[in-house]
Amino acid sequence: NISLKQISITRQIFPFGLKIDIQIRKPIASAEKEEKGVKVQGFVDKEGIFIKQKNFPIREKLIFPIKIFGWKKEYEDLISLIIKNYKETDDLEAIKISSEGFIILEEKFLQKIFLGFKTQEMEEKLNLIFDIREEFQKQKFGKKIKSLDLTDLANPKIKVFIP
Repeated sequence: NISLKQISITRQIFPFGLKIDIQIRKPIASAEKEEKGVKVQGFVDKEGIFIKQKNFPIREKLIFPIKIFGWKKEYEDLISLIIKNYKETDDLEAIKISSEGFIILEEKFLQKIFLGFKTQEMEEKLNLIFDIREEFQKQKFGKKIKSLDLTDLANPKIKVFIP
């Protein structure tokens, strides 16, 4: 059962017995993935591991601020990296991964962030996101940002909303 994170069994000599410790995964985002052409609903923990909704022991309706679309096993580490980078803020709203692997983040401050396909540059792109946010906040930038395009790190583009 993937909702179990760790199980440990310890034998005790005095008092005689077995101690069983079970840790379950703690979901921090709702997620969906595709399995054999069917959308499967579930959750993702901070390690980016997908937990099917039917396998999670808590049955009440859970609500999470982050939604992940297009989860695939090969993106576990990447999703984990993004979630961990946003842990200090509640700005991240969605991680969208297309079937081809194009990654888009949706957040409150920068709206849409296009990260593209190159996952090997992800740490650099995430650092740049936070540097840009910090600069805009320092300068009290008056215009509403519509999107940030980091698909080409040598040529980042920012679109602003002009009424």
